[in-house]
Amino acid sequence: MSHAKDSERTETEVRLQQAIAEYKKRQKKDPKDSKSSIRRVAKDFNVPRQTLRRHSNGRAGRNQAHESLMHLTINEEKELVHWIITLT
Repeated sequence: MSHAKDSERTETEVRLQQAIAEYKKRQKKDPKDSKSSIRRVAKDFNVPRQTLRRHSNGRAGRNQAHESLMHLTINEEKELVHWIITLT
């Protein structure tokens, strides 16, 4: 089951990136055109409107926003290895 969800998330992320590029392209052409609206682009690419708005304004996705918090320092890694060895 998780494989299907992962592929869906990947597809959504690809569509989102395409939608952001298209939105920015449309904004450069004619910012007042109704086809350049966030709502229209979100509908065209089948992505959530608010997500598209946030990402087009520069906000990182959930997986990217917390990426720096997911890495261990050398001391933390050594301590974790020692703890695992002690438990086994």
